[in-house]
Formats: sequence, C-alpha cells, structure tokens
Amino acid sequence: MQTKINGRNPDATATASIDPHPAAPAVPRQKILIVDDKKENLLVLLRILEGLDVDIVAATSGNQALAATLDNRFALAILDVMMPEMDGYELAGHLRGDAKTQNIPIIFLTAIYSEQERIFKGYQAGAVDYIIKPYSPVVLLAKVRIFLDLDRAHENLAEKIVALTASEERYKSLVTTIPDIVYRVDKKGRFTFLNASIYALGYTEEELLGSHFSKILIPADAEKACRKWVLPGYRGKYTGHGGSPKLFDERRTGQRKTVGLEVHLVPRRGGGAMPIELPGGGEDAVTAEVNSSGIYAGTPGGKKTAFLGTVGVIRDITERKQLDRELARYREKLEDLVQEQVKEIKCFYAISSLGVEQFEGIDKMLEKAVDLIPSGFRYPEKTRARILFDDRTFASAGFTETTSKLSADIVVAGKSVGLVDVCRPEERPPTAPEPFIKEEQALIAGIARLLGQSAAHIKSVSRERHLTAVLLGIRNVNRTVISEQDPQRLIQRVCKGLVRDRGYKGVWVVLTDDFSDALAVAQCGFVDEAFSELVSLFQKKDLPPCVRRSKIKPVNTIYQCSFSDSMGCPLGSECMQNYQVLNVLAYQAKRFGYIGLNSSSPFVGDEEETSLLEELSSDIAFGLYNMDLGKERMRTKKERKILRKQL
Repeated sequence: MQTKINGRNPDATATASIDPHPAAPAVPRQKILIVDDKKENLLVLLRILEGLDVDIVAATSGNQALAATLDNRFALAILDVMMPEMDGYELAGHLRGDAKTQNIPIIFLTAIYSEQERIFKGYQAGAVDYIIKPYSPVVLLAKVRIFLDLDRAHENLAEKIVALTASEERYKSLVTTIPDIVYRVDKKGRFTFLNASIYALGYTEEELLGSHFSKILIPADAEKACRKWVLPGYRGKYTGHGGSPKLFDERRTGQRKTVGLEVHLVPRRGGGAMPIELPGGGEDAVTAEVNSSGIYAGTPGGKKTAFLGTVGVIRDITERKQLDRELARYREKLEDLVQEQVKEIKCFYAISSLGVEQFEGIDKMLEKAVDLIPSGFRYPEKTRARILFDDRTFASAGFTETTSKLSADIVVAGKSVGLVDVCRPEERPPTAPEPFIKEEQALIAGIARLLGQSAAHIKSVSRERHLTAVLLGIRNVNRTVISEQDPQRLIQRVCKGLVRDRGYKGVWVVLTDDFSDALAVAQCGFVDEAFSELVSLFQKKDLPPCVRRSKIKPVNTIYQCSFSDSMGCPLGSECMQNYQVLNVLAYQAKRFGYIGLNSSSPFVGDEEETSLLEELSSDIAFGLYNMDLGKERMRTKKERKILRKQL
C-alpha cells in the first residue's frame, strides 16, 4: 500500500490558459514518509498528523517506501522498526546510502524499549530520534514540527545559495563587473591586478597595486595564509592533496590549489584602514573566502614553465556566515527543545521500567519513583515531588507544598488510591501565569497512570506469591496430618510449619474437651509467658474475645485486634496492628479446639485464602478425628479381649 494524503490528485486536469502576468511559483508542500507493515498503525499516525499542512505518503513495506522516494522529496521519515522482509534499520540504511535521501531525518517507532543495543543500532542506522510505543501524540507532533521547521530553514538557506551560485555563473565572464574581488599577485605576493569590486572595502585599485596582499588582512590571518610565514613549517613534510596548506599566494594548480580559504579583511574607513588587533577581526571586519591558483608561462622551447604569480577570487561571505550562525543558533534552540522532550521521555521511561522490576512491595517502587519524577520537568533542580498512596507518604528531599503545584490521581481498578504532587518551592503572585506547561501536565498524568498500573501489577504478583505460600503451608500440614499419630506432636508441627512455610507472625493451637480443660496446646512465634496466660484462660473457661466471637459464628473469624480486645487477651500486645484469624477445629459436628493465626498480610481476608484456611482447619480436625477413632478401636479391641477371657 502506498497512499498520498493531503496532496493534489495527480490525475486531475485543468483547462490551460495564458496569463500575461503569471504568478510566482507556489512553494512546494513538505512531505512526510510514514512506513509500517500494519495498516492500523498507519491509520493512527495519519490521524495524529492530519492537522499539519503537509503531504503524507504512507507505505506498508520497505520496498514501497524506497519507490516513493523516487518521485518525492521528504522532509521527514517515520519508520516502524519491526517489519517483515525489510525492517526499519535496513530501510534506513538504504536511505542513507542514496545521495538523494541521505539527509532525510528519520524517527524510529518501536515497542521494544528494554534493549539498549536496539536503540544504539537505530542511531547507527541514521535515526535522529527514537520513540517508544506506546507514545504520546503530543510528543510525536512536537518532534515532527521541529523537524519540519528545520527542513524549511535548510530549504531557505539552499535557495539563497542556489541564487548566489546562479549569479556567479551568470557573471563569471564579466570580471570587471562581478561583485567578487578578482585579484592577481606576483611571485612575491604583491597585487598586480584588482577589479573594481575592491571599492566595497573602501580601497581603489591604484593604491593597492604593488602592495602586499597582507595589507587588506588582519595580522593573524596573514600569518596563517602567506607562503613566507607558512611554508617553513612544512619543509621536508609530505602533505598530499588534503593536507596541503591554504594560501592566498598559492603556486599550485589542479587538486592542490587553494579552495575555501576563510580570511578576515580590513575595511578602510575615513581615508585609512581600521586597526584590527583581535584574531576574529571584530564587528567591522569582513569575512571572505579566497579561492586561488598559480599562473605559469612556457619558456622558449616549451620544455619548462615559469611561475608568474597567483590569480584568485575574494568573495564576501559575511552574510553567509551570519546565516550560518543564525542557523546554528536555531539548530541549538531546536536541540534544546528536543532535549526538553527527551528529558520527559527519559523520565517516563525510567518510571515505566520500575513496573517490570521485582519489588517485594509497592513501597519500594514508590520510593524510587518519587526521586525520578523531578528529572522530567523544566527545572529539575527546583522541582520536588510527593506521592500519597493509601495511608503512606513518599516525598523527594526538600519537598515543600506551595501554590506552584501540579497533581494527578493514582487510579487502580477504577478507584483513586493515591495522588502524585509536583511543586516548585518559589511562590508566585496571583496574577502570574501557570508555572507548568501543558507537556508537564501531560507528563504528571502519565506518571500517575503508570504508578497505578505498576501498583496493580505488584499487588497481583504479591497476592500470587501469598497464595502460593498458603498452598505450600497447607500441603505440608496435610503431610503432617497423614504421617503423625500423636495429637501433641501434630499440633506442634503444624504451628512451626505454618510460621516457617507460610510466613505467619505467630500460630497457636489449643485442643479442648467440650470447651473445658485444655488437653493439648502448642504455639510458635509468641512469647511463652503470654501464651501460658492464654492457656490458663481456657482452663478457667474465661475465654478471650476472639474465642467468644467464634462461639457466635463457628467459622473463619478474621479481624484486626482492637485496643479493647487486646486488654482482655494475653496475646493482645503481640497481635495489635496485625490481622488475626481464628478457626474452630471441627469435623462431623465434633469440636476439637481452636487455631489462631497472626498475619501482617493484607490478603488474609481474601475469599481464596479464607477458603484455604477453612480447608486447613478441616484437615487438622480430620487428623484428630482419625486419631480418636484409632483410640476407640484400640479400646474396643482390648475390651473384646477381656470379655473373651472372662467367658
């Protein structure tokens, strides 16, 4: 597919007419080449770029893109990296290898952001920028406008150069009337001819004839471009074509003649030459370009040639140098704008990378993110950031809340769970403009969105790890239930195993006989003296609040221990601020006792874990039930033996 949009219909025709005063030719519209093997991606790009006053040519393959360059001049190319047959890197190589397309700026689009080698490969292939999907349309448009502006600047400069070259070609045969200074010097570097253009410097031909060329140069340039001072330093050295010195009194011709020697001329003002001391010549010095070549004449017999002198052209390039400086300043400005955009992208990329790192909890990720946020703003050294997440606060060093503030909500599963704040410490008057530009507003919104996604991801991973640990603990409990035949050893192994494998803060088990005297107890993770007091309560039938609550609702009881609860429970001080789970150990309507678990995990109340913990309690009760059956069988067996003996 090759599509042209916003351009004129090439098949349209119009009635020809003769206009005695034809209008000036219209300025050619700029064109952008976009290449992606997926049509949906091209449509997205077309919608983003449709507001620009340009022609857009779309291609779905590298070959189509190369074919499009045969008949079009493109101001910019936007290439997808991953394409079949010919990927973006190979296409960029073809464009760089063709003189017609080698200067087209290239922006690579890629969804692969974690491999720096690919990014370096893109720059080596000729990319001037690298945008990672998903990208911000605002950022892309800003970059495209920058390169379009740079292309217009290049075109304007090229038009001026073309116009100047045409003027030179038109008048090069008219030496006496061309604007350039044409000169000739003898073997000693003294002027023997000057055309009338020397008047532009305030001199006449007559007063310079017989004078040394250096008379019109600043001293520093004369020392660098005169045979008398330059050649002694080259004695005995072979320079070749590229290394030969550039001289205004050059003797060589052909490839080694002087081309493009830049010098500063001293203009004459008020009847005399101005004294020039600075190496650059000052504001009044004229920047000129000298092209010269040696003149030779044949000797009698034609076997030898004699050096007569040097002929050359001095061209005033002051305006061109000024244009170059303006273009350099403009390019520097564009670079600053690009760097501003790149700074935002780097910040966004760094925070997005946190989402794929392995964090044990969301807090570690937020601590890193809050220090990265200021780097994406215009004044990172003055910018401070703060993240509010649930009931926790994370702030960069020196954060102070001011009226110069930008905020965005952190949303997880459609619910606001936090806030990202960016502040600048300086206060501003009520009438002052907004301190943050729209790109920064978009950046903070994107950061908040990324943090929400990362938080959801980390929570999902943590929950998965949590359930895995629960399953591991239950599996080991099941093995213990199957292998152990002693109730005391069973409950002690269960407590230790759950603390070790599951990561509970503490686990206790009390086996009772119809809620009366304690038969067996075990614990892991609690202070022995505090647990002994809990056992005493069971023996006195003065049950703690959590057990009394389970009598009312004989299933999983999950709660956070309150201050009033802790006052009536020996383990209260150890359970405060954590989640408590109390399960009744029951099987087939028979209660064997209680199991209590102390956990800091926020997932302890999830439906999946609640179900697993109920299953765990049931398995322990089942093991105790089987032990009771075994004991009952043994008693029955003994009673039968006694009865047979009596009979």
